[in-house]
Parts: sequence; structure tokens; C-alpha cells
Amino acid sequence: QVLYPANQSPRSSKMCAVRRRGDGARRDNGAQRDDDDDENGFDGEELKPCTIASDDEQPLPVIVLLIPLLLVRTCAALWCPIADCDETFNYWEPTHYLLHGEGLQTWEYSAAYALRSYLYLGLHAAVAAAASWVVPAKASVFFVTRAALGAVSACCEVRLLRSIGRLFGRGVQVSTWLCLASSAGMFHAAVSFVPSSFAMCAFAVAASLWIDSHWGAAPSGRRDTSPLREQVE
Repeated sequence: QVLYPANQSPRSSKMCAVRRRGDGARRDNGAQRDDDDDENGFDGEELKPCTIASDDEQPLPVIVLLIPLLLVRTCAALWCPIADCDETFNYWEPTHYLLHGEGLQTWEYSAAYALRSYLYLGLHAAVAAAASWVVPAKASVFFVTRAALGAVSACCEVRLLRSIGRLFGRGVQVSTWLCLASSAGMFHAAVSFVPSSFAMCAFAVAASLWIDSHWGAAPSGRRDTSPLREQVE
């Protein structure tokens, strides 16, 4: 198997290492030596991630990606309307109840049925409670909470963009960045107080970890299915 270093394109003719399974031999940069097989059946070091981006396609800095996304998400928090009645009555109203002791209750939260947990609401209520110390007005707390949701989404998006830039280069990274910043769906979803938006952010982080080959942190993905491991027989 031919392995390429993390900062070198597979298109380059220089090889990082050559290893063979089970024969106890390893050749590293032309040098031949014998080693014991490791626990994965290979000689020598672990497989390392590779990149298909060339050296002149360095990804954009994190701050360059983050600031425009934060501005777009803040605008969404201020001016994007709530399009789903479930967001109002299943999430904002119960959160208002947790903060102020009053609010409309849907049957899912009723003690007679108890189908929904208050844990998800409690996380957002904690943010709203902290905001109420700075801006006591209820309307201001509402907008600050939405802005916090947008900021979390922007950070998760930048985490994914950074991984995409490392693997595919600046061109693909910028294209993905522009799609995220200009997408009407992301404009709504990033500041929506619904579990699907939370799942969207979690998936972005999980996909980023999987791309970076952080197997222990990513919730799924087998070691032999990563697109980052370039194997040439």
C-alpha cells in the first residue's frame, strides 16, 4: 500500500511509505527493514489521512469564514420570521413558561401525556436566562437567544468548512461557504428553535470529525470507509 503524507497531494510522485500486510517488511523512503506486525496486521505506523488538495490551495483562515457567516446569521435572527407554528407553541411558549412561570402548553408537555422532555428546552432557557441579565426586555431576550442559535450554527458550519478546505482545497471550500451563506434554507434553519436545527449542527460537526479521521469523536463511520485514506495497491 502506498501512503501519502497529510500535507501532500496524491497526484505527487513522491511516496511517504510503502507497507505490506503480514510479511513483516516495510520500506520507508527507499530503506528496507523488518518490524513486527502491529495490531492491525500492518508493519510500522498507523495509516495517516491524506489530502487531494495541492500545496497552493491552502484553505481560508477560520476568521475569514466565520465573520460573514455570523453577520448573515445575526440578520436571520433579527429579520427571519418564524415559519412553523410548532416552533412557537412547542418550544418558545414552554421556554417562556420555564423563565416566567406562564405560557401556553401543548398536549405533548401535559403531565397527563408527558411525551416531550424539558431537557432540550432547558438548554435554551439557560441561554435566555443569562441574556435576561443583560437585556431585561422580553423581546430583546428573544432576539439574543435566536442570535445565539445562529452563532452556534455558524461555528459548526465553519468547523465543517475547515475540514473540507483541508481535504479538497480552497476552491471547494469557498463554493461550499457561498452556498451556506446564501442558502434560504440555512437562513431559516440556523436560527430555528427546533430539534432538527440542533441535529443539523450536530451532523455538521460529526461530518467534520469523520473527514478529519477523528474516529473516537465521530459517532459513526468505520475505519476502512474513510475517503481520506488513499490506498494504492
